[in-house]
Amino acid sequence: MDRFMRSLIAGLTGAVAMNLWSYFSFFVLKYTKMTFMQWAAILALGHKATNAVEIIYAQLVQLTWASLLGIIFAFLVPQITSRDYLLKGAFWGFATGFLQFVIPTLFQVPGLKILAIETAVSNSIGVIIWGLVMAQTLYLLDNKMEKHE
Repeated sequence: MDRFMRSLIAGLTGAVAMNLWSYFSFFVLKYTKMTFMQWAAILALGHKATNAVEIIYAQLVQLTWASLLGIIFAFLVPQITSRDYLLKGAFWGFATGFLQFVIPTLFQVPGLKILAIETAVSNSIGVIIWGLVMAQTLYLLDNKMEKHE
């Protein structure tokens, strides 16, 4: 398995963990006002998902985007060393999550330019979870590859 595939798996694994947090925060805690899936729906469709096809599409878009960010991280890490990979993963998650707040604000995206503090906090927790899980998964997959070489 090459670095691209390992990073894709790591990004996707982190994305699943992030979405589990998002749904838990929305449905169980009733804390956040919007899941990551709905965020992706607004960006991709221009509105919140309202039917099964839109929900599936928006979720796939969100998972793909998070996986892409995992791939970028994986190719950046060797350039900055893999020491303290969890800290770097958490920071990468927070930094990319911050961009998810900034871009809709800059472009005045309806439905995303003004957020409830609960959604901002929940999303920040979610992207940090993504960064940690993604970095840990990449670390484990990289170590597994080294042992098999």
